[in-house]
Amino acid sequence: ERAAVLARGGSILVDDLPLNVRGDTALDRKASGDELATAVDRAVGALYEVARSDPDFKLMAAVERELISRALSETDGNQVQAAKLLGITRATLRKRIEKFGIQRKLEIR
Repeated sequence: ERAAVLARGGSILVDDLPLNVRGDTALDRKASGDELATAVDRAVGALYEVARSDPDFKLMAAVERELISRALSETDGNQVQAAKLLGITRATLRKRIEKFGIQRKLEIR
């Protein structure tokens, strides 16, 4: 009833519902953000240890190449979507693909 009274227009929106019914999405986003930060911290720590133990290991290049390869795989080779996923422009993505010699894997049917 409360939602029907508070609703603007003819539709009841999530914002019209009490918090105990809708859940607090801001808290959910913060929790998932914290989890992501923790996962990134662990991954960076592990990679940093590899780089420290092997002076010839090119950490940034290895990480960048893997991120680009995974983004392209995830988007079935769609460079626009992969660039968006990575937070870079398509032009930057194309330069990095060329720099790292990443080739699109062709499916053989």
